[in-house]
Amino acid sequence: MRALDHVHPERLAELLVSAAGALVEERVSRLAPVGLPVRRGRLSLRRLRFLLGPGACAEVDLVAGFSTAAWIGRPGTDAPDLGRLVWRTTAPLDARGRVVLDRRARAYLAVADAAAFDAVVLAPSGGGLLLVPVEGFERRVEALA
Repeated sequence: MRALDHVHPERLAELLVSAAGALVEERVSRLAPVGLPVRRGRLSLRRLRFLLGPGACAEVDLVAGFSTAAWIGRPGTDAPDLGRLVWRTTAPLDARGRVVLDRRARAYLAVADAAAFDAVVLAPSGGGLLLVPVEGFERRVEALA
């Protein structure tokens, strides 16, 4: 933002209007989701950890649906329907909100590179967190609906 400190407001307004006009002309109707990075199975939930609810402890339940999403929740919480093929396990959760997805859970997600992908975090009404990979996001969310 410091680079914009020296730009005149009129010029900045012109750039923004031009960019908006270009988007309308191209008829861009879909937004690209931005996800949290999952590297070698490690995902940092940071401040999203509070969405797991009170009592989130050192270990959480993990359910990975085949080619859909992964669900993380407190032990004893029911996972949403992620399809017919699922992998159920537990995963460690540290005090800083970092969770590790095991190799099989990442394989069930069916992403191009299971060692490095991005996932959007959604909070379903039943509790816990859904991790939906950005790759094929629309198809995955449609399958969950």
